[in-house]
Amino acid sequence: MEQEQNYRESASETLRRSTQNEKSYFDAAMLSLYVVVLKIFTLPSKAVGNAIKGLTEAENQESDLPMLVYQKQLFEALIILAWPIWAVIILIATYQTDGYFLEEIFHEGWSFIAFCLAVYLTPVALAIVKEFTTIMLMIVLKLEEISRNTK
Repeated sequence: MEQEQNYRESASETLRRSTQNEKSYFDAAMLSLYVVVLKIFTLPSKAVGNAIKGLTEAENQESDLPMLVYQKQLFEALIILAWPIWAVIILIATYQTDGYFLEEIFHEGWSFIAFCLAVYLTPVALAIVKEFTTIMLMIVLKLEEISRNTK
Protein backbone atom coordinates (compact mmCIF):
# COMPACT_ATOMS: atom_id res chain seq x y z
CA MET A 1 0.00 0.00 0.00
CA GLU A 2 2.76 2.42 0.95
CA GLN A 3 4.68 1.50 -2.17
CA GLU A 4 1.61 2.26 -4.29
CA GLN A 5 1.26 5.66 -2.57
CA ASN A 6 4.93 6.46 -3.32
CA TYR A 7 4.40 5.43 -6.94
CA ARG A 8 1.37 7.74 -7.25
CA GLU A 9 3.29 10.64 -5.72
CA SER A 10 6.22 9.95 -8.04
CA ALA A 11 3.91 9.79 -11.07
CA SER A 12 2.18 12.99 -9.95
CA GLU A 13 5.53 14.74 -9.53
CA THR A 14 6.70 13.54 -12.96
CA LEU A 15 3.46 14.76 -14.56
CA ARG A 16 3.76 18.15 -12.82
CA ARG A 17 7.37 18.53 -14.02
CA SER A 18 6.50 17.61 -17.61
CA THR A 19 3.65 20.13 -17.74
CA GLN A 20 5.93 22.71 -16.15
CA ASN A 21 8.62 21.95 -18.76
CA GLU A 22 6.05 22.21 -21.55
CA LYS A 23 4.83 25.51 -20.13
CA SER A 24 8.35 26.86 -19.77
CA TYR A 25 9.15 25.69 -23.31
CA PHE A 26 6.03 27.45 -24.61
CA ASP A 27 6.94 30.61 -22.67
CA ALA A 28 10.48 30.46 -24.04
CA ALA A 29 9.18 29.94 -27.57
CA MET A 30 6.86 32.95 -27.27
CA LEU A 31 9.67 35.08 -25.85
CA SER A 32 11.92 33.97 -28.72
CA LEU A 33 9.30 35.01 -31.26
CA TYR A 34 8.97 38.37 -29.52
CA VAL A 35 12.74 38.93 -29.63
CA VAL A 36 13.17 37.80 -33.22
CA VAL A 37 10.07 39.32 -34.80
CA LEU A 38 8.81 42.24 -32.73
CA LYS A 39 11.71 43.59 -30.71
CA ILE A 40 13.60 44.62 -33.85
CA PHE A 41 10.89 47.23 -34.41
CA THR A 42 11.21 48.70 -30.91
CA LEU A 43 15.01 48.81 -30.88
CA PRO A 44 15.43 52.01 -32.96
CA SER A 45 13.24 54.08 -30.65
CA LYS A 46 15.02 52.61 -27.63
CA ALA A 47 18.43 53.38 -29.19
CA VAL A 48 17.39 56.97 -29.86
CA GLY A 49 15.99 57.33 -26.34
CA ASN A 50 19.19 55.99 -24.79
CA ALA A 51 21.26 58.31 -26.98
CA ILE A 52 19.21 61.32 -25.88
CA LYS A 53 19.62 60.33 -22.25
CA GLY A 54 23.35 59.65 -22.70
CA LEU A 55 23.94 62.93 -24.49
CA THR A 56 22.16 64.99 -21.85
CA GLU A 57 23.99 63.19 -19.03
CA ALA A 58 27.37 63.61 -20.75
CA GLU A 59 27.03 67.39 -20.66
CA ASN A 60 27.53 67.40 -16.88
CA GLN A 61 30.17 64.68 -16.84
CA GLU A 62 33.85 65.40 -16.32
CA SER A 63 36.33 62.78 -17.38
CA ASP A 64 40.03 62.12 -17.71
CA LEU A 65 39.27 60.61 -21.11
CA PRO A 66 38.10 63.48 -23.33
CA MET A 67 38.38 61.51 -26.58
CA LEU A 68 36.24 58.69 -25.24
CA VAL A 69 33.61 61.16 -24.07
CA TYR A 70 33.72 62.97 -27.44
CA GLN A 71 33.46 59.71 -29.36
CA LYS A 72 30.42 58.63 -27.31
CA GLN A 73 28.80 62.05 -27.74
CA LEU A 74 29.46 61.98 -31.48
CA PHE A 75 27.81 58.61 -31.93
CA GLU A 76 24.90 59.59 -29.70
CA ALA A 77 24.39 62.75 -31.75
CA LEU A 78 24.50 60.72 -34.98
CA ILE A 79 21.97 58.26 -33.55
CA ILE A 80 19.64 61.12 -32.63
CA LEU A 81 20.06 62.81 -36.01
CA ALA A 82 19.95 59.64 -38.16
CA TRP A 83 16.32 59.97 -39.21
CA PRO A 84 16.47 63.73 -39.89
CA ILE A 85 19.65 63.19 -41.93
CA TRP A 86 17.84 60.51 -43.96
CA ALA A 87 14.91 62.90 -44.49
CA VAL A 88 17.27 65.57 -45.83
CA ILE A 89 19.02 63.05 -48.09
CA ILE A 90 15.68 61.86 -49.48
CA LEU A 91 14.50 65.43 -50.08
CA ILE A 92 17.74 66.45 -51.80
CA ALA A 93 17.82 63.28 -53.93
CA THR A 94 14.18 63.79 -54.91
CA TYR A 95 14.76 67.44 -55.79
CA GLN A 96 17.94 66.69 -57.76
CA THR A 97 16.29 63.91 -59.79
CA ASP A 98 12.91 65.65 -60.27
CA GLY A 99 11.13 62.89 -58.35
CA TYR A 100 12.85 60.04 -60.17
CA PHE A 101 14.51 58.92 -56.93
CA LEU A 102 11.18 58.31 -55.20
CA GLU A 103 9.68 56.84 -58.36
CA GLU A 104 12.52 54.32 -58.54
CA ILE A 105 12.11 53.36 -54.89
CA PHE A 106 8.32 53.04 -55.05
CA HIS A 107 8.38 51.18 -58.37
CA GLU A 108 9.95 48.03 -56.94
CA GLY A 109 8.16 46.65 -53.88
CA TRP A 110 11.15 44.92 -52.33
CA SER A 111 13.50 47.83 -52.84
CA PHE A 112 11.02 50.11 -51.07
CA ILE A 113 10.75 47.70 -48.12
CA ALA A 114 14.54 47.32 -47.96
CA PHE A 115 15.01 51.09 -48.14
CA CYS A 116 12.47 51.70 -45.37
CA LEU A 117 14.09 49.05 -43.16
CA ALA A 118 17.54 50.53 -43.79
CA VAL A 119 16.33 53.99 -42.84
CA TYR A 120 14.44 52.71 -39.80
CA LEU A 121 17.29 50.55 -38.50
CA THR A 122 20.08 53.11 -39.01
CA PRO A 123 20.03 54.12 -35.30
CA VAL A 124 20.46 50.47 -34.31
CA ALA A 125 23.44 50.05 -36.64
CA LEU A 126 25.02 53.24 -35.30
CA ALA A 127 24.40 52.10 -31.71
CA ILE A 128 26.13 48.78 -32.44
CA VAL A 129 29.13 50.57 -33.97
CA LYS A 130 29.21 52.93 -30.97
CA GLU A 131 29.23 50.00 -28.53
CA PHE A 132 31.99 48.17 -30.42
CA THR A 133 34.23 51.22 -30.70
CA THR A 134 33.62 52.17 -27.07
CA ILE A 135 34.50 48.67 -25.91
CA MET A 136 37.66 48.61 -28.04
CA LEU A 137 38.70 52.03 -26.81
CA MET A 138 38.10 51.01 -23.19
CA ILE A 139 40.22 47.88 -23.68
CA VAL A 140 43.09 49.94 -25.09
CA LEU A 141 42.84 52.43 -22.24
CA LYS A 142 42.79 49.68 -19.61
CA LEU A 143 45.81 48.00 -21.22
CA GLU A 144 47.65 51.31 -21.22
CA GLU A 145 46.79 51.79 -17.54
CA ILE A 146 47.99 48.30 -16.70
CA SER A 147 51.27 48.84 -18.54
CA ARG A 148 51.83 52.11 -16.65
CA ASN A 149 51.16 50.43 -13.31
CA THR A 150 53.56 47.56 -13.95
CA LYS A 151 56.56 49.81 -14.69
